Amino acid sequence: MDVSRDLLEVFSRKGTVTFIQLYVDSPHHHYMQPFKHPVSGVLVTCNLSHPNHQPAVHRRAVEYLRMMEDLRDHMVIQLGCRMEQVVRLEGEEIPLVVTPRDYFSVNALERLIKEHGLFVPFKDRPDGAGLPSTLRDIIHYLTGILSGALREHFGVGMYDPSWKTFQAELALEELFYGHPLFPLDKILSASLGTSTVNARSLTHERGFLGLAPHNSASLEESPPPLHHWTRDELQKPRIARIWPLCQALEAGPAVVGAALIKVLLGDLYKRNVQLPLTSLKGNDAPWAG
Repeated sequence: MDVSRDLLEVFSRKGTVTFIQLYVDSPHHHYMQPFKHPVSGVLVTCNLSHPNHQPAVHRRAVEYLRMMEDLRDHMVIQLGCRMEQVVRLEGEEIPLVVTPRDYFSVNALERLIKEHGLFVPFKDRPDGAGLPSTLRDIIHYLTGILSGALREHFGVGMYDPSWKTFQAELALEELFYGHPLFPLDKILSASLGTSTVNARSLTHERGFLGLAPHNSASLEESPPPLHHWTRDELQKPRIARIWPLCQALEAGPAVVGAALIKVLLGDLYKRNVQLPLTSLKGNDAPWAG
């Protein structure tokens, strides 16, 4: 669709038009902090970070949640469309007073809007079933997952809450920005169904935001990739070892007991190394080699 001719009719013949821009006044802004997945991070890391570092981790999660809630609340306001032009004036062409209407043809602008599909309006319905209301409900649901995770599962790295929170973060980033904020999350986004560009993603298939089962990107009961939150090669095994214990706390006493013994003995005697069961059969406690 070529709109250049009708578009140029909108502008007056005064001076020389060097630049034209059409855009929307959107309140959306990018999350500028370098920390990735801060909300799911406070669940996954199980409060194993340094005590002096824990308040900063929680603060980042709260800031991320507030930003997403702010973007959600801005969905209810009307967005304004703007048109700008840059005009070069020389010599006697330069006026003493510049009035915008002198450089635009309102009639030509109205004709441009009527004859070309430059805008796609989404009108809400009284019963709340229109697209704007549906989008707000979806965003409320996703931000509710984040706020509930911070409130109920802080520092407890259970499988379901952690992966659901991780998926909700990806879904919100895809919804507001069209891509994950961390480039390496593109594969995970496709597996979890939130990717807008990957052909095997549920969102790409449906043409609207879709959530695959939250366990679609994990191997058995493994946590989300730990490199999002720590580069310490000693810290990663600690988190990976405590992870099944937190999940097992919802199981029977026998399962909890076995998992707890393995974790405690692993920390006491063989840090960052799996403790073989044969070493537990003697009368004495295992020695740290």
